[in-house]
Amino acid sequence: MIIRRTDRGDKALRKLDPPLRLAAKEAIKSFCADSARRGLNFEKLQGYDNLYSIRINRSHRIILGRTDVADTYEIIRIGPHDSYRHLPGGDD
Repeated sequence: MIIRRTDRGDKALRKLDPPLRLAAKEAIKSFCADSARRGLNFEKLQGYDNLYSIRINRSHRIILGRTDVADTYEIIRIGPHDSYRHLPGGDD
């Protein structure tokens, strides 16, 4: 898997406090090496066509958008577990 760097993703990472930023970078690295790694909890977000999440820790997630390029994603948002509920485009 590939997570393509974008301004939005870089900005989201910069806004995190240092320990959470380090954990997020480790989650991204792990995802790129093995998206099926158990602790990442990689899953499609229900109600969204192309959004997925991976776990940073018990309370924070990285929301990824699938791109048109095979096995390639972009960071949409990094935040608390339920931050996907505030994204536009869901069928809630």
